[in-house]
Amino acid sequence: MVDRLVDFIRAGGEVYPVILAEFGGRFYLVDGRLRIETCRRLGIRVIPAMIIPVESEEELRRLIGGCKG
Repeated sequence: MVDRLVDFIRAGGEVYPVILAEFGGRFYLVDGRLRIETCRRLGIRVIPAMIIPVESEEELRRLIGGCKG
């Protein structure tokens, strides 16, 4: 899957934002693990991100548990 994303981005495709949750001054990856790995392979150091402020640990667990990759 990462190889296909690498080819897509090399061909001029857009890097879609990863989704991060912010809680307690820290950031947690909710969605975008494959995009991060793809960007690492391509040497891309800045990745667009959508940041979701989270109010509780329960909300954080729901967000992280609700997305795959």
